[in-house]
Amino acid sequence: MFDSSQGHKKRIMAGKAALVTGGARRLGKDISIALAQKGFDIVLNYSSSSQDIVAETAGEIEKAGVRAYPVKADISKRSEVEAMFETGRKDM
Repeated sequence: MFDSSQGHKKRIMAGKAALVTGGARRLGKDISIALAQKGFDIVLNYSSSSQDIVAETAGEIEKAGVRAYPVKADISKRSEVEAMFETGRKDM
């Protein structure tokens, strides 16, 4: 969203967070970055992505001026999903 009177992009969702599953690569990465550009902090869920890929995506998110919270969890396992949400709550 642009504010033509100010000539700069507004962060319409500042102070909000989004959890993106599979957020480190491909479509998930694109979604993570798009939400970050809107002002969302991102809980970046990944399962099998390498640490290098996760760090690269987190860096791109943080370039948008928001925080990235990478959390490794297999979303097919309830206990890991619960732990992911708990980690997100603690870290934020």
